[in-house]
Amino acid sequence: MYDYESVYRTLPTFTLAEIQTANAKAVEILIRVRGLDEAEAVRVMRDYLIALGGRSSCPQAEALLRQYPQQADRYSGGCSNIK
Repeated sequence: MYDYESVYRTLPTFTLAEIQTANAKAVEILIRVRGLDEAEAVRVMRDYLIALGGRSSCPQAEALLRQYPQQADRYSGGCSNIK
């Protein structure tokens, strides 16, 4: 039988700063690899974060928008209507 608890105990934990850096890096990757413009890459990553964690991911999505202030007005307010 697989011991799931031992796997969860060994998973790395990340600081908020590390998570925010990784999210911004994901936007850069979408721009370079997928050829998206910055606005679309930020939208895709923001939507991914919210789809992944629902309302609990809103702080990450909002932090991402703070890293891309030129996109913040375009995509702000999206967390207010999430259940």
